[in-house]
Amino acid sequence: MLPSTDTCEFISTEGLAGLLKDGKIRLIDVRTEEAWSECHISGSTNLCIYETAFPEKMAEFEADKAAPIVIYGEGHPFKADLAAYASLQSQGYTEVSILTGGLKAWKEEGREIEGSGPADDAPRSRHYFLDTEKSHLRWVGRNLMNQHNGEIQLAGGEIKFDQNGILAEGEVIADMTKMVCHDIKESKMAQALIGHLASVDFFDVENHPEARFNLDSGEPIKGALDGAPNLLVKGQLTARGTSMPLETKAMLAPIEGGFVLQTVFQFDRTQVGALYGSGRIFERLGMHLVNDLVSIDLTAFFIISKP
Repeated sequence: MLPSTDTCEFISTEGLAGLLKDGKIRLIDVRTEEAWSECHISGSTNLCIYETAFPEKMAEFEADKAAPIVIYGEGHPFKADLAAYASLQSQGYTEVSILTGGLKAWKEEGREIEGSGPADDAPRSRHYFLDTEKSHLRWVGRNLMNQHNGEIQLAGGEIKFDQNGILAEGEVIADMTKMVCHDIKESKMAQALIGHLASVDFFDVENHPEARFNLDSGEPIKGALDGAPNLLVKGQLTARGTSMPLETKAMLAPIEGGFVLQTVFQFDRTQVGALYGSGRIFERLGMHLVNDLVSIDLTAFFIISKP
C-alpha cells in the first residue's frame, strides 16, 4: 500500500539544489539501474526500489537512521518515490523527503544532470525471425464444468519493420501435431483429450497440420505505459484451412538481439469449422456443451538471425 502524499515530506527542486551545494544531503535515485545510467541528477546514488534487496542495500549505504535523505523517481504519474518513502519509513529512517516532481521537474528547470542518454530502441534491422525454442503458445479450452490448458509447439515465424521502425507485417506458425495438455496428469486421459482436439470434431490436424497468425499491421498505441499493451495488431488467424480476421492488443519490446511480442486473446473456434459441442450449432447439449471461445497466450521472441 502506497502512502498518501498528505503524509509524506517533500522538498522543492530549489531546496534540493541548495542542499546539494552545501553537501548536506544523501540523494537517492530509486529507479532501475538502466534508467539511472541513461539520466540522473548529478550527485545521486542509485538504489532501485524494485529490488527485494533494497532495505539491505540502503543499510549499507547509510546506517544513520537520522541522516537527511532525499529520494526521487521519474515524476508524475509514476510512484516509485512513494514506494521508497514507505520502505524507508518502515526501516526507521526519520529524515526522508521526496523531490517534488521527480527527475522530470528537475530536467524541465534545466538543472544539472548526468548520464549516457536514452537507449535507442529503434530496430537495427527490418527483418527478425522467430526463436522457436524460447517462444511459447499456450491455450485454454473450457466446457460447462471444467477447463483444460496446454501448449502448441511453434514451428517458425518472422516480423518485418518499415523504414520508420513500425511493425509492418509478420507471421507465427504453430505445429498442430505437437499439441500437449498440461493440466491432466494421467497420460492416457491427456492423450485422449489431445486426440479429440486433433480430430475432425475440432482442428482436423491430419489434414491441416499447421495454424498461422498472419500480421497485416501493427499500430502503436499512444500513451502506452510499460507493462501495458503498446501495439494494436491486426491480421488473419488460419486454422483447419480457414481464415478469420483477428485484432488484438499486444506488447512489443526490444531485447538484446531482437524483440519480444506478447499478446493474450480469444477466438471463436466455430469460425474455422471446429463445431463440436457448440451451443450455436447443436441443441440440448447438456453436459456435452463446450465453450466456443478458446484463449491463447502468445509470447514470441524474434531475433535478427534465422535459427
